[in-house]
Amino acid sequence: MAGDSTLILLWSESVLVSLTVWTLISILVLYLARSPAQALLDSGCQALADVLRHAAALLLAYARRAAARNREVLRALAAAALARRIERQFRCLARRIDQDLSGFPALHQLLQEQIRRVDSDYRHTGEHPPAPPAWLAAVEAVVRLEAHADPAIARILQDMQATLEAACHDGLQEYRVASQRRLRVLQRLQPYLRRLDDLLDQLQRQLEQIATQTRALDRDLQAYQALQARREPLRKLDFELLIRACAGWLLLAAAGLAALLDHHLIAAPLNGLLELPGSIWPAVALMLIELGLGVWITEAVGWCRLLGVLSQASDRLRRRLAVVGVMLLATLALLQAGLAWQTAVPAAETGWTAPAMAALLAALLPFVLALAALPLEAAATSTPLLVSGLLIALARIAAAALRLAATAVTALPAPLKHLYDLWIFLPLWGEQIARGRHPQAGTEFPASRADRKG
Repeated sequence: MAGDSTLILLWSESVLVSLTVWTLISILVLYLARSPAQALLDSGCQALADVLRHAAALLLAYARRAAARNREVLRALAAAALARRIERQFRCLARRIDQDLSGFPALHQLLQEQIRRVDSDYRHTGEHPPAPPAWLAAVEAVVRLEAHADPAIARILQDMQATLEAACHDGLQEYRVASQRRLRVLQRLQPYLRRLDDLLDQLQRQLEQIATQTRALDRDLQAYQALQARREPLRKLDFELLIRACAGWLLLAAAGLAALLDHHLIAAPLNGLLELPGSIWPAVALMLIELGLGVWITEAVGWCRLLGVLSQASDRLRRRLAVVGVMLLATLALLQAGLAWQTAVPAAETGWTAPAMAALLAALLPFVLALAALPLEAAATSTPLLVSGLLIALARIAAAALRLAATAVTALPAPLKHLYDLWIFLPLWGEQIARGRHPQAGTEFPASRADRKG
């Protein structure tokens, strides 16, 4: 401050006089350097505007490259998800075919047997009229004889009439017996027809279920082909990605609350068991192990592919690994239940209800933490794309701001020149008087030589 005061009072002890001298010196210096200063102002503003435009172009180029990369990654993620769903549907379809249609040869044989029985019984129901007696021709020949009044012939005709009536009665009885037999055969045929109808209905239901799965599989295959051919709209994929990310983070938040509750239940007894009083790491390590087991199990059963290490393993090995993971998780759940019981028993004043509920809750929480592997995969795969999209939006906003700033910097020299000329208006006015030009009211100050040249 002392140096600044000495510099200000360099010309006189009076501050006003010294400031006046400094003002006149600055006006004179600025008047003499008017043309180079304004040229420097023009070039500096133009250079700054070029820098800002170049920075905006770089940001826009980054935004375009990142957007193209995001589109490719988004299509790849959607194609991977569809491929996993198609793979699961193929497995379900193969399993259903093995379960439902593996017995098709036996079903076919049973149907053939039922059809043969029905056909045999149907043949027995054919209506066969009784055959005419062999002596009807003889009767017809005798009828042609002339009886006249011969009693022998009359007796013969009477005997033949009686015999014919008896034969007709016997034929009618035989026809009735045959009809009853056909009726019994038809009644015996009904269960076979019902069973045949049930078998055909069962086969139709199985085929309809398989047809439904094949239609769903066909839709997924068409969607996969559309993704490969880049016909799938990106807005739909972006919306699905946003929904998946939001759902994943919400479920992870719920899993975090479950982890806090689990920590509250098992931290104290676990620290007492390990002789680590006041430490939070044993309970945290146990919960991370449970989460890791959840990733292991879901990878083994094919629900997620966060790591992808088991995607090429055989189905038998994956089932075994899933069973081992579930057994380990159940063991940890029982361990937590025991720790929660140990904590709740001394605090319970009446009965065993509170310790049992605490133990049950502690046994269920490991499975909740294990299932957190599914939203963890959704969040891990979708969050980077969302962050990249946010960065792209920020880059575009920054590029627009830089372009606006470059436009403002380009227009900045004109008002700065006017302010510069306003500060040195006295020498400029004197220059005009010396040249014989008197300024009128409202007339602007003359432009610099650089402006006149321009």
